[in-house]
Amino acid sequence: MARKWNWKKHEYEEYKLPKGASMYSSDMEYVVACAECGKVKGL
Repeated sequence: MARKWNWKKHEYEEYKLPKGASMYSSDMEYVVACAECGKVKGL
């Protein structure tokens, strides 16, 4: 489970990441699935 910022409420909300999505990567060249839609971006 992740947390996502809600700009209208000015607070974090619990957010279930799509399957295959990544919360963090220290390698900025590593291709990861989008945490919003689960699709692989940048290919």
